[in-house]
Amino acid sequence: AVGSILIVDLDVHQGDGTADILKDEPRAFTFSMHGERNYPVRKIASDLDVALPDGTGDTAYLERLGGILPELSARTRWDIVFYNAGVDVHAGDRLG
Repeated sequence: AVGSILIVDLDVHQGDGTADILKDEPRAFTFSMHGERNYPVRKIASDLDVALPDGTGDTAYLERLGGILPELSARTRWDIVFYNAGVDVHAGDRLG
């Protein structure tokens, strides 16, 4: 049986769907790091939301993420971790 679930959502959009679906699931911890001014306008709170300013570069992004992941790893022994890498990697993506 799965006792603890970590969802790491690094899509440029806030993980509102994941947060909404799992909001009442005590075994799940949702973490979303996303663009603060990006879709959706009204965010559904994850267990941990990190909103990044527009134009955040690679170095700042990785430093922020590098400070968070060890904390999440130390929080508990996760039975399963889901990682959403996102699909918004194209610079011309109007929503990304």
